[in-house]
Amino acid sequence: MANQSPSVSQIAFATTETVFGTVNNTAGAATVVGSDAVRIASLDTTASQATVKRDVKTGSLTPIVEVASRPSGTWSLATELSSNGAAGVKPDLDDLLAASFGKASTVVASTSVTYALADNLTATPAPSLSIFNYRDPATTLQQISVGSVVKTLNLSFNENGAQKISFSGPSKYVLENHRFAGEPTANNCGLTTVPGRPASPVYNGAPVLGWNGGVTIGGNTYATLRSGSLAVDFNRELQADVLGAGLAIGVMQGERSWPIELTLYADDSANFQALIAALTATVQTVVMTIGNVVGNIHTFTLAGILFDRQSMDSSGRNWSIKIKGKASGTNLDEATYVIT
Repeated sequence: MANQSPSVSQIAFATTETVFGTVNNTAGAATVVGSDAVRIASLDTTASQATVKRDVKTGSLTPIVEVASRPSGTWSLATELSSNGAAGVKPDLDDLLAASFGKASTVVASTSVTYALADNLTATPAPSLSIFNYRDPATTLQQISVGSVVKTLNLSFNENGAQKISFSGPSKYVLENHRFAGEPTANNCGLTTVPGRPASPVYNGAPVLGWNGGVTIGGNTYATLRSGSLAVDFNRELQADVLGAGLAIGVMQGERSWPIELTLYADDSANFQALIAALTATVQTVVMTIGNVVGNIHTFTLAGILFDRQSMDSSGRNWSIKIKGKASGTNLDEATYVIT
């Protein structure tokens, strides 16, 4: 009897590609190691290749066999937000976060890891990832999402438990072990063999508890935040419409979007009155902090936000307000993320 594959057996690894759409390799053997492991709550790497209806007549009512279109792929990964555990050391999610913000993190030893934005408009392309999706047993379906770029990042504040973060985007191709031998060379993305799973995945740090932290809006601290969310769109797509190329050849980019939504309890404090008065009138900076243990404190700063007027929310026992806005700036200054 064949062995089935338990869903809990899934293990993921992520590496930043030196060349877009090529798995980092030595003589065709992937250079993926245990320290590239990423804890996951879920990972989906989906190969996509639609079939195309042929609009020709055959003299019969029997439909003619369709043909395969260009292949591509998508990926999505959800996990816990966590640091390395020591201040000034990159987290396991570093490759994913660097691919999101557009450049490598800046490390200050024993102090901080900072993710700042890059436009990637000239010689340096937006970082791409190879995401290895392994399952047990080794003879079942194994996948590598190659040329994977981060299009969206989602984060909800005040999680009841471990803080969650998720990423998703398009990929150039999803390699699969059962198809590898029959693939054209270009579809093997630099590999001559399907890499086995590294023997010893290495994980660091612990998740941050979502309810530890705080928020400041326009320099004022608010202790009554019920919830908040970021739904970032980095607006990246793959260039997959070039004649003579069966797979995407690179990354195309558009204007980023950093929407934030906050729900706070309404009260009669001076801070709250000042917040309401400033809506639609004053550009604000929001600082969201999650965590209170040194080495695992996560601070997101969003600047240039002009909030919409509030909407009232009666879903709790006390009234709340919901406010929405988008970060903006003049030169890569709309958002930063720092782990301390």
